[in-house]
Amino acid sequence: MRKSTIKSQLSRVMLLLTFVLVLVAAVLTFLVVNRVITDRYNTLANDTAQFLAERCDGKVIDQYIKSGLYTEGMEEVADSLEEVNQYMEGQIEYIYLVSYREVSEGVCSYEILAGGYDNAEEETGKEYTLDLADKEGTISPGAWEKLKSGEPSGKDCVYDSLNTGYGRMIRAWYPVAECGEDEAVVVMVECDLSRVNKTIALIALGIAISIIFIATVIFAVNNYILKVKVYDPLNKLSSYIDSYEEGGFAAGEIRLNTGNELETFWQKFKQLEEEIKGYMVRIAQNAKKEQAIETELNVARQIQYSALPKEFPKGDNFKIYGIMEPARQVGGDFFDCFLIDEKYLAVIVADVSDKGVPAAMFMMEGKALLRCENDGKKELSKVFDRVNEGLSVNNENCMFITAFEGLLDLETGKMTYVNAGHESPYIIKRDGRLVCQEVIIDVPLGAYQGYNYSYGELYLEEGDKFIQYTDGITEAKNPRGEFLGMNGLAALLKKHKQKDPMELVEDLKADVELFQGKGNQNDDLTILAMEYGGKYGD
Repeated sequence: MRKSTIKSQLSRVMLLLTFVLVLVAAVLTFLVVNRVITDRYNTLANDTAQFLAERCDGKVIDQYIKSGLYTEGMEEVADSLEEVNQYMEGQIEYIYLVSYREVSEGVCSYEILAGGYDNAEEETGKEYTLDLADKEGTISPGAWEKLKSGEPSGKDCVYDSLNTGYGRMIRAWYPVAECGEDEAVVVMVECDLSRVNKTIALIALGIAISIIFIATVIFAVNNYILKVKVYDPLNKLSSYIDSYEEGGFAAGEIRLNTGNELETFWQKFKQLEEEIKGYMVRIAQNAKKEQAIETELNVARQIQYSALPKEFPKGDNFKIYGIMEPARQVGGDFFDCFLIDEKYLAVIVADVSDKGVPAAMFMMEGKALLRCENDGKKELSKVFDRVNEGLSVNNENCMFITAFEGLLDLETGKMTYVNAGHESPYIIKRDGRLVCQEVIIDVPLGAYQGYNYSYGELYLEEGDKFIQYTDGITEAKNPRGEFLGMNGLAALLKKHKQKDPMELVEDLKADVELFQGKGNQNDDLTILAMEYGGKYGD
């Protein structure tokens, strides 16, 4: 569906407003002019009736009513009425002297005593009966009450709009003094408003035509101003926006000097355009940076995965399984497990302090040193002394590794260990008890050059399970910001205590991921579990 333009919408609105304005102006003009002219004729009729009534000789009129003799005095009265009627021709329709008499309840009679209009002589002396209840009558009950009491019509009831054959009239009267004992004798003046209404209509039409002309001129001028100041600038702006291509607008520079809100809008739009260009440049730069970071992270992941055992050592009296799940911001977690000889099994879990490729390289260096120094010829504490020396040299980034290594004597179940600032391991006893093993804690590897490490010993019995992990497990955080912590880890270990190392590790990892929610892993998750089957020959 094609949308209408602002120009067509504004044009329709202005035409509608013009039509409403003309209509309202015509109606108001008619009402105002009609009120003014009607009030003028009201005053004219009242003043004329009073003027003539005060100049009529009441005694002469009273004598005529009683005797019926048309005297010279009555002729003078008739002449004065006719003279004024002729003088006011075009403004006053009828002037006559009339007497009203009540015949019965709601019925009256009237007689025209003298008149100043053309056929007054034919109607003079005749008596007419009038039913006041007749809506087609020439006098209303309210007017009759005033006539009967000898009151003048007054402006409050001078307007007589009875629907009679006489047309729409203004009727005013004024009583003649000193005449009529049983009758009400008044001078009646009537103005025909039908001709006045025609005049009013012509005046209203003339004003309406003038308003239409003025409105047309205003519409044309306003339309031209809108074209110059609104329509044309909007079309330019629309064409400019339509010319947008990747990287900018192809229409080139345009100028909008309208001096109104459109010019302000255009200036803001140009500012926005420059900001968008800068934003696009920053997006491109950030994309390159993110791509470089992602490449670095991929390299770090590959290095980290390459540090993990390709397969786990196997023996008659132990089972071992581990897993490392890297976070997006790759850290330096790793674990290792290997047989030094048929008697000793080495298990290592470590965590590098930094992230990214530097941490991965530092981790690889630490793993290589641990592998190299674990030759079975030196005490485990000396192994850590030598690894610490190797990592401390030229450690410009001040990185360090928290590490736990346990050297298990498969014949006796004794585990000699060194703990370089790492978490304490858990042991699930054969009877199901969970023990957080108290261990000696030394400083992390690479933190202090020349540091001498201590070793400790713990003992595993047949059926015991040894579990070591990194802080990515205990510091796992759920969407509410709550950490899993040591208590949470202990609860999960109790939940899976009857399972073998592989099931325990996999199910524990799944529970931790469920706790922290999808996409909320902030650190590597590393878990290593080993079940001891007892001494040889047991």
